[in-house]
Amino acid sequence: MDYTVVELAESRIIGPVIRTSNDAPDCSEKIGGLWQSFMGEGMAESVPNASSEPYMCYGLYYDYSMEDQSYAMMVGSASAQGAVPERMEELIIPAGTYAKFTVHGDCVNTVVEAWNEIWAMEELTSRRAWTVDFEAYPPSDDQSDTDIDLYIAIR
Repeated sequence: MDYTVVELAESRIIGPVIRTSNDAPDCSEKIGGLWQSFMGEGMAESVPNASSEPYMCYGLYYDYSMEDQSYAMMVGSASAQGAVPERMEELIIPAGTYAKFTVHGDCVNTVVEAWNEIWAMEELTSRRAWTVDFEAYPPSDDQSDTDIDLYIAIR
């Protein structure tokens, strides 16, 4: 799986958060439920001054614990300013160097497959910064056939 190395500016994302691990038996349900809450229950519309360019929404992974292999996961939208709504948090994607992967397909299975390939890349694992990694979804009328960018923070 190919990637390009890019420099990103800092971004402010607002959305709901869960904590899980890939080994948790309910991991998929927790992540799916978070997406459903944000996209299907009106949370996305309540992000103040939300920007849909270049990405409509984000799935972020951060606060990694190497001890128990857990992490925090946020689904959110970019917002340069405004108060953080109830049941949501603010996360700053730090400016820095990222490995950028672009995949094409549906926003569930294609992304899961991409993450599985990324985790298996030993060369990349040794370069990871373990700060904030994320999926970025551009505006699309068809989430079953779209481009999705994945960014992995690297040193």
